[in-house]
Amino acid sequence: MTDEKAKFESPEADARRAETEIRKLAGVMGCRVVVAHDGEVLEVHVVSSEERHPKQIIRDIETVLLASFGVRIDHKKISVARYPAANSLVSGSRDKDRRERTNPRLRFLGLRINLTPHGGEIEVALGREKLQAFGSSSFTLASDPARAVVEATLEAVGRFLSDGNFQVGSVRRIEIGSHEGFLVQVDHVQAGRSVPLLGSALLSRDPNLSALHAALDAVNRYAGRLESTAGLDFEAGPEIAP
Repeated sequence: MTDEKAKFESPEADARRAETEIRKLAGVMGCRVVVAHDGEVLEVHVVSSEERHPKQIIRDIETVLLASFGVRIDHKKISVARYPAANSLVSGSRDKDRRERTNPRLRFLGLRINLTPHGGEIEVALGREKLQAFGSSSFTLASDPARAVVEATLEAVGRFLSDGNFQVGSVRRIEIGSHEGFLVQVDHVQAGRSVPLLGSALLSRDPNLSALHAALDAVNRYAGRLESTAGLDFEAGPEIAP
């Protein structure tokens, strides 16, 4: 391997080993290393607590990769998302904590669309209580990006819920009186049984964001009846602006 090209000799195996080593660093809560087929390190995404500055963590990651794998990586490829410390997450009154624990609704955290010559790639971040999860999808120039946004949203939803899965039925942009909006039909499939769910949202400046909120509107009407995924503490993922 060569430092200049920032490559692993065994891409997948070394990436997983690197994630394990990076998670041992002080303040690091989660990590994902993205590598190309030839072993080049493309991105390193880290979730950290607020106890250390991101620049300190980035320097530590550079040191780990160089010392343990002989790989030198540009610091611009490392992104750090800070997560509130545990004591700040549980602060507040008992009544507020009780409401948070009993509120199963999924909430929107972020949407990112990366355009490509052939279409685009979508990443969605959702939260539920104190947890986060991510979903992704893609679209072509001939397909509907709003539908891909809904697909990514449902993938993130599925990481929270262990009962069955959600599938996209229909995504439609509609007119309601003097307003426009999105109508999204989602199917919850479990044990051969399909339950249709319907959600809506008025059109905002970003049609894709409106489609996302319509999908959440459909799912949140039903999510309280479903079991949460056991053992999900936190899932690391890319930084996504709200």
